[in-house]
Amino acid sequence: MLTFAIAQQSRMDKLKNSFFQAYFRMPVPRLVVRTNFPEYTIMEVNNSYLETTGALKENILNQSLINLFCNPGEVTPERIKLEEALTNSLQTNEQINIEEFEISSLNDEADPVAWWQVELMPVAEEAEQPAYLIVTTRNITRHILSQKELHDAHHREQTLHEELAATNEELFATNEELSKTVESLKESQESLVTLNKELEQRVMRRAAELFKVQTDLIAQHQLLDTIVNEVPAGICVMEGPEMKMKTINNALLELWNRDESIIGLPLLEILPEIKTQAFPEILAEVYRTGIAYSRFEAEAELVIDGVKQKFYRDYSYTPIKDAEGNTHSILSLSIDVTERAIARLREQELMEEQSAINEELAAANEELATTNEELAATNEELNESRDHLQQLIREKESAEAKLELAIEAAGLGSWHIDPITKDLHYNAVLARLYGYEGQTPMTYDQAIGQITEEHRELVVKDIEQAIKDGGLYDVSFTQNRFDNGEVIWLRSVGRISKDELGKYTIFSGVVMDITEQKKDEQRKNDFIGMVSHELKTPLTSLNAYAQVLQAKAVKNEDTFGVSALGKVTDQVKKMTTLINGFLNISRLESGKIQLNKQHFNLDQLVKEYIEDAQILSTHHKIIFEPCAPVKVFADKDKIGSVISNLISNAIKYSPSGADIEILCDIKDDVAQISVKDHGMGVPAKDLPRLFDRFYRVESEAMHLISGFGIGLYLSAEIVQHHNGKIWAESEPGKGSVFHFSLPV
Repeated sequence: MLTFAIAQQSRMDKLKNSFFQAYFRMPVPRLVVRTNFPEYTIMEVNNSYLETTGALKENILNQSLINLFCNPGEVTPERIKLEEALTNSLQTNEQINIEEFEISSLNDEADPVAWWQVELMPVAEEAEQPAYLIVTTRNITRHILSQKELHDAHHREQTLHEELAATNEELFATNEELSKTVESLKESQESLVTLNKELEQRVMRRAAELFKVQTDLIAQHQLLDTIVNEVPAGICVMEGPEMKMKTINNALLELWNRDESIIGLPLLEILPEIKTQAFPEILAEVYRTGIAYSRFEAEAELVIDGVKQKFYRDYSYTPIKDAEGNTHSILSLSIDVTERAIARLREQELMEEQSAINEELAAANEELATTNEELAATNEELNESRDHLQQLIREKESAEAKLELAIEAAGLGSWHIDPITKDLHYNAVLARLYGYEGQTPMTYDQAIGQITEEHRELVVKDIEQAIKDGGLYDVSFTQNRFDNGEVIWLRSVGRISKDELGKYTIFSGVVMDITEQKKDEQRKNDFIGMVSHELKTPLTSLNAYAQVLQAKAVKNEDTFGVSALGKVTDQVKKMTTLINGFLNISRLESGKIQLNKQHFNLDQLVKEYIEDAQILSTHHKIIFEPCAPVKVFADKDKIGSVISNLISNAIKYSPSGADIEILCDIKDDVAQISVKDHGMGVPAKDLPRLFDRFYRVESEAMHLISGFGIGLYLSAEIVQHHNGKIWAESEPGKGSVFHFSLPV
């Protein structure tokens, strides 16, 4: 069953290829029928069939082809003819044509009986049983009716010929009688004269009748020519596959704006603009198949006096065949229905517009009634809102006055910048902070120009970013005062907000002088640096003395001395690490940190620090998943301190015996190191501040673990100075993962 379904799908896929779709969508009525005897279910139908029959697609799909073409339940010669043709096509796997198939008309406006030419073409692989039939139908009703009329004319002509032959036979018999009666004539001349007169009269009457018939035929030909040339429909006869113009009437010459010089020329030379339209293909199909084609209100584009114009026509193409049934010419009949088609389309548009207007008017009436009720209620609300609004305005003005007093009392300068024009508005405090005493108001460009070179680009960038993203603007920078050129530190804070129309047009904030605060920070950093440096010398000596004494204790086998001096050495190391941390913080905040960058293998550096940590900590197993050798350009010692800090933290905050997992990975030209522990974890609320200076997580367990909260801060600063990233993921009770990445 699965194999059959796959085969069916394969065949359907083949039916959907571009060649089949182009063939199936040609303006020739076609259906696709499944070969499920005896139903022959209709699977697809093209638009040409629907337009020709006026049927709906949903009423045809999945019907039996036989029940569609023949009345269900009736056994008629046409039904037998169709069933036999279907069976023969499937058995021979060849195309079968039903040249004349009488069918009840599917279009209510057509004649009750119509004739179709039906073409059954099986669709199958070379050695397979056909799975589908392409059924092509062509309405040949007019052709059949024309044939019947032609047959009647031939019958009338044959009758005349028979009458003429009878007359000839009578004349011949009369001649014989005359020969036999020559002697009698001699004997009876009077009888001969009388007989001759009668004969002459009969001959004259017959000749007169023949002359009259000939005259009538000539008159009929002349009448036909007159009708062809005077009829408002365009008529022409095109000969051969090149469609050379053989005959054309005045109406079609006038429609095409051509003269009789086009006779003998191919159609595409007469009307080159139709090459890309459907007509050449349809003519070729009619010439090839010998089946007539017609269509109503077909759109055509013709070039008239050098201008391409759109026309709508009812037209038909009827093949003209020789005695052997081969098509040698095509009779084209076309009627210009442009005005009718445009009027119909316009009428349809007007009806749709009128319907829409009626619906809108009905809705508008309902809305108007509702609006009247709402207006009455709104008027009452407006009266109440007006009083309330006046009260709010008075409160707003009072609040603004209080805010302005508070800002000035706090020594804050306020400012407002137009996001588009960059117009600057400020208060008197800001002018005093900037030392501006100009006669005209200070401009945005003047204010930016006073910012020192090292901070100017950063300030402009942050302002543009805040205007673009609608975020908070907070930046500290140095600036030269206007009056004396003194360099001062300022901090400006602001944000962009919406106006009463909901647009982001209000960019305002405050500025404050933080020069003294910056000087205090510098003094603090200098002090920390000096104290830390002075402490390192005695600690170094103390460490040396402790190591010498420990060596003597080992030599003297003084177990207590060895243990005590070992603890002294450990505490000295912790103190040295702490002092180095303070020194590094001092250097970072004073901007004196130096990066001695070099190329080195990051994975090898991780291995070295893992080996050192494994020696110092025997209660944890460190598992390393290395990556491919990767070189980075960075300060090897400082990156090593980041690795050492993350490993020591993982050991410090993990229970004894827990594994420490370290992973190295390379993604998108970025080397990433991850250190995972199975310790106490970090609460989600503490993760954003984990890399802040001196920040430690508050918990009972943390009080039992030493530390000042500077290790992660230093690590973050070192990574950021290398244009890298550092972050953490954690779940309380299950452990944490610390990551940092560096560009390769």
